[in-house]
Amino acid sequence: MPDAGSRPAPGPSSVAAAFPAPPPQDEIILTTARDGDADQIVKLQYLCYQSEAELYGDHSIAPLTETVAELRAILAAGGDGRRGDAATVLVARCGWEVVAAVRGRLDGDTCRVGRLVTHPRLRRRGLASRLLTEIELHHATAARFELFTGARSVDNIRLYTRHGYQETGRAIDGGIEMIFLGRPAGTPA
Repeated sequence: MPDAGSRPAPGPSSVAAAFPAPPPQDEIILTTARDGDADQIVKLQYLCYQSEAELYGDHSIAPLTETVAELRAILAAGGDGRRGDAATVLVARCGWEVVAAVRGRLDGDTCRVGRLVTHPRLRRRGLASRLLTEIELHHATAARFELFTGARSVDNIRLYTRHGYQETGRAIDGGIEMIFLGRPAGTPA
């Protein structure tokens, strides 16, 4: 018997009205990032870039030091695809979880691609390739696509070369040898 202060539990219809239906758990959906994704994206970067930090002995690399506030500023400036000259941030969702992300920004006629990350449990399933293709499609007016990675990051280099990117140069940044890769738009991946 309920006590005098208890109320009946809400029925399924009142709970369903309070929250939107969850996305399918077995389907991965690509979409532009929203302000509410910033926390998940920063955490995902932190998780994914640990191996890079270990490889280079440097835990001060930009993806590990970016804050949620900094990413929210990028999203507010057009990172959700609203402005063509700002960075666009795309995410892959599995249910409510952000499991992968990538950024692209037009700089003249060149799209600069960066921060491509995939949750470790979903690697080697084509998700990074899907996001790379999607960011390129999102910047259809670009004449060229460029990105960079550490020269010792062989898995990254393998992915990019499989998509038609070729080495365009090298530089040392903070003691880390970086390799720059690019590909003209319209070339087969």
